[in-house]
Amino acid sequence: MLRLKCVAKRAAEVSRCSRSRCRSATATRFDHRYCTNATTPSSIANVTQMAIRVRKPKRRCMEVNCSYGADEIQDSSSRRPEIAPGAHMGAAPMACSRYFNVAFALRRSPIPTRPIATFCKTLGKSVQEGFMKKSALCMAIFLIAMMMLITPFVAAAQGPNVGFMEVQINNGTEPNLTAGIWYPTDAEPSSHSLGLFAQNVALDAPLRGRNLPLVVISHGGGGSYQGHYDTALSLAHAGFVAAAISHAGDTYDDQSKVLQLWRRPAQLRLLVSYMLRNWPQHERLDASRIGAFGFSNGGFTLLVTAGGIPDLNKIGSYCEIHPNHDLCLALTEAKIDPSHLGDHVPPEAWIADRRIKAVVIAAPAFAFTFSKNGLKGIHIPIQLWRAADDHHQPSPYYEEALRWVLPQSVEYHVVVGAGHYDFLPPCSVSLAAVTPLICADPSGFNRARFHEEFNGEIVRFFQTRLELGSEDSTRR
Repeated sequence: MLRLKCVAKRAAEVSRCSRSRCRSATATRFDHRYCTNATTPSSIANVTQMAIRVRKPKRRCMEVNCSYGADEIQDSSSRRPEIAPGAHMGAAPMACSRYFNVAFALRRSPIPTRPIATFCKTLGKSVQEGFMKKSALCMAIFLIAMMMLITPFVAAAQGPNVGFMEVQINNGTEPNLTAGIWYPTDAEPSSHSLGLFAQNVALDAPLRGRNLPLVVISHGGGGSYQGHYDTALSLAHAGFVAAAISHAGDTYDDQSKVLQLWRRPAQLRLLVSYMLRNWPQHERLDASRIGAFGFSNGGFTLLVTAGGIPDLNKIGSYCEIHPNHDLCLALTEAKIDPSHLGDHVPPEAWIADRRIKAVVIAAPAFAFTFSKNGLKGIHIPIQLWRAADDHHQPSPYYEEALRWVLPQSVEYHVVVGAGHYDFLPPCSVSLAAVTPLICADPSGFNRARFHEEFNGEIVRFFQTRLELGSEDSTRR
């Protein structure tokens, strides 16, 4: 077992048990102040895995008598459940225990549990009394019945299907902005290309649900709205509407205005306004529940959107001290003097969008341009991610510098073994051939596996901070 050292701040999120279901599998979450792997720095593990290895979160609602149905799972903090006969003996009680673990994971699924729970109890008694010690056939029938019952609910637990559409957004005197929108739907999906990616969606399908939360997405430098499609898919499966913008002037096919960083927050505001006013389904969105995700330059965009004010002239002093860092080498190659980049910022360029209530930021670019005073206007929840082996934006000048001057604590994740571009989706073969630098992973790092955990944590954060889950907002 890896020996891990973590210093973690316990967050205020506490699982809630209702009379009818258990809402969360853990009673605590962690704000990670620092996390290192003491033996294998290239290990594939994010900080959530590390925290669990160091200290298991307290489990609630899991002590279950096999005579209970899933709708009668009890809160262990208020009632000590009875132990069914045979609960610690034989294969039948073990199967019963596994069943309730599955039922707990699918706690919002309408599984008809009482008949099987009763069978569990009876079978447990039989094993304890020795009547079924040789009845392998009966056990096989039981397990097959269990799988047949639970399998459709496992599929249902993945959430609704996902619809997708591409839209054009008016950008004043400039060409329209292009955006992609992912959303819950009942329509059957099929495989469709998305640039050099492929996604399983229903194109231009009807929207499912009302009062849906919205998450807007800001890509990194030289990217496009397609760059975080897997995160958008995960959000839509979970009942969110996810909308991503291509930042004109800082895309893969047009980087003519990449250093006019003030353009990005303005474009993201246009996206939010379009979704709330002009999107054909805007009346089915909940304007009080809007979040945002941003990577690299998109992370910088969200810091401004959340209320931060940068000083771009700090780029010059940074490059004087660190001339060999990637940012400074790129500016030198482009023959750009970084010492006066802030002189060209228009008045009132840094405008916060108070409609956004929570943000997830991964590897934020230009983080060192924000001072403590420049961040005093940020008062919304932040989930912050750092790649431990990020040589493009080396620590401690980005995430580390940022989180110590933010006015509030953040939920901080450090991904051991990851590089800067591992926050982008796993590459297809065609994309890897075009952009090997972006697609090459550090030795031993499994990007696909990481993104399952990464997207899961993003969904969990927004579900908590935007209060999704108290009601099934995807119901018609």
